[in-house]
Amino acid sequence: MEQLVNAISDNFSAILSGFFGIVGVFLGWFLNLLTTSRRNRPQLSFVAESTPNDEVIDSELRTKTSASEWSIRIINTGRTACFIESFEIVRKGHTLVDCYCVCSNHDAILPNGNILYTLMEQDADALQYNFSLYYRMPSKVYLFIVHAFQRTPILGRRIIDPEFKQGECEVIAYGIDGRKIYSRIDLSLLYIRHRLIEDTPSLKQD
Repeated sequence: MEQLVNAISDNFSAILSGFFGIVGVFLGWFLNLLTTSRRNRPQLSFVAESTPNDEVIDSELRTKTSASEWSIRIINTGRTACFIESFEIVRKGHTLVDCYCVCSNHDAILPNGNILYTLMEQDADALQYNFSLYYRMPSKVYLFIVHAFQRTPILGRRIIDPEFKQGECEVIAYGIDGRKIYSRIDLSLLYIRHRLIEDTPSLKQD
C-alpha cells in the first residue's frame, strides 16, 4: 500500500496532466457536438410584406377566405432544409393568429430560400383585432427610464425608442416533425393602425 502511495506521489503531476487531458478531450467533443447541433438547427426569419397586386381583388368583392393585403415572407437562414406545417404569431403571451397549410403548395424551404405566405382576409382581420385587444402601452416609468438613457452620450445612440418596437411579435413555427422553431416579426403597421383607431373617435365607434 505504501509503495502504491509512493508511486502515485512520484507520478502525481503526470496523472493530473492525463486527467485534465481526458477532461479536455471530452469537453471539446461535447462543445463540438453542441455547436454542430446548434448550427444544424432550423432557423427562420419572418418579414411582413404587401401581397402582390395580381393576387388581391377589390375589398368590396373579398370574402373571408380571399387573399388579404397581408403576406409574410418566410426565409430559411439556417443550413438545413425546413418544411413548415403552420405557425402562430404571439404578443406578450397572447396568440394573435394561427396560420395553417404553410407549405401545402410549396416544397421544403431550402437554405437561403424563401416562400411567401398570404393571409386570408379573416386571418388579417383577426390579427389586427387581437393586436388591438391585447395591446398595452408601456408603463410611464419604463418610458421615463428609456428616454433618460437616450440622453446619455454613450448609450443614447444604442437605445431604440420604444415607439419603434411596439409592433414586435414572436413567431412559433411548427415543422412537419412537430419541432418548434422560434423567431420574431415586426408588424409595425398593426401598431400604426391601432393608434389611428384609438386617436380617431369615429373610427373607434365603427
